[in-house]
Amino acid sequence: MSEIISKRSELLFLYDVKDINPNGDPLDENKPRIDEETMENLVSDVRLKRTIRDYLHDFKNHEIFIRGS
Repeated sequence: MSEIISKRSELLFLYDVKDINPNGDPLDENKPRIDEETMENLVSDVRLKRTIRDYLHDFKNHEIFIRGS
């Protein structure tokens, strides 16, 4: 087994929101992204990455290479 594969890991990140828009669609007047079949909000991988980066920077004092404006 190669060294790269043997060091692979996965992360499960869960968060719960109520009465907010966690991931608005800028192409649709910032309305929530909703799955039409289940009527559940959809959150993109980009939004999840930003949430994790912000948490690590704001609450764990980690330096983040990519910072928002």
